[in-house]
Amino acid sequence: MSPVFYLLRRGIGSGISLVVMVTVLFGLLTLGMTMAAEVSSPKLLLTPTLASIVSNATIGIIQADVHVNVRSGPGTAYAVVTTIPPSTQLIVLESPPDGAWIKVQLADGTTGYVSSILVAIVITPTPIPLPINADELAQLTVQQNADWVPLIRQINGVPMALVPTGCFLMGSDDGAADEAPIHWQCFQTAFWIDQTEVTNGQFAVFGGTANRESNQIDENYPRERINWMEARDFCIQREARLPTEAEWEYAARGPDALTYPWGHDFVADNVISSSDQTAETGSKPIGASWVGALDMSGNVAEWTSSFYDLYPYQADDGREDLEDESTLRILRGGSFLNDDTLVRASARSWVHASNVSMTNGFRCAMDYTG
Repeated sequence: MSPVFYLLRRGIGSGISLVVMVTVLFGLLTLGMTMAAEVSSPKLLLTPTLASIVSNATIGIIQADVHVNVRSGPGTAYAVVTTIPPSTQLIVLESPPDGAWIKVQLADGTTGYVSSILVAIVITPTPIPLPINADELAQLTVQQNADWVPLIRQINGVPMALVPTGCFLMGSDDGAADEAPIHWQCFQTAFWIDQTEVTNGQFAVFGGTANRESNQIDENYPRERINWMEARDFCIQREARLPTEAEWEYAARGPDALTYPWGHDFVADNVISSSDQTAETGSKPIGASWVGALDMSGNVAEWTSSFYDLYPYQADDGREDLEDESTLRILRGGSFLNDDTLVRASARSWVHASNVSMTNGFRCAMDYTG
């Protein structure tokens, strides 16, 4: 099916007038000719994201075959804030009359400027009047990652990402034997998960206690050399908890069941791995997951509440017993020492709850209570 016919069929079927669609197609053809010398044909995504429905935001998508620079100001003279891969969705904050550079916001909240010829605006139907208070937003069921735009809130001084209700296929047939069988996991209520791994600074502010000091003690580095009980108790001090391994994997992969938080292909620039030490938390924003959680691959492997057992995962089969301190507990995400295999979002590792290592850290989760 030709792209033009597809756009017409989708647009008219969504209630967009033929006049509007023709105008859009003409604009896209003009943009395509402008970009012909720099990038290949754009991959337009016409499904409206949750942000465009709820907030009536203007959504764009990067139409390039290479990573694109996001700059601190409108021009190449400004510093590069970060780089983003092809097909990245973003929110358009400002589009000046001259149209040369547009101000955008990324999934992790980063703002900056991108050349307008590298961004295609996603055309969506007239926004549906959905409720926008957080209570009702948290109950919206997401069926694909693109339906959700990250919502990050400060809770007790810690940035946390909202993880909406939905289902995903947990596990993998392409990994270790204990990642199989693939099976459905559904979440009937939303929950929060820390945007980053718990830092040394956060650990100190909340009065966390541990027998060992972190290998890297800078306040923005992840708190490591911590055993499972110490991580569990710290989260409780924060009026939170450790995430289950099912929650952790859902926050990393989403309904699309991605191999890595950012997609199915390994990108070395997106992760702290195959290295000799940890890095500051959040130092790889282009590796953010669909909910805006950072460092879910690499940096430090993260304790979950679950003890090691075979799949399928069942929360009520005893593996979520938080009182048993004699078991093997699950770590997720891999660490700075691991390669692309062990930083996959479905990969599982396990050690005794008393284990202490500079490769192991954690993040906390919290039930959504309104």
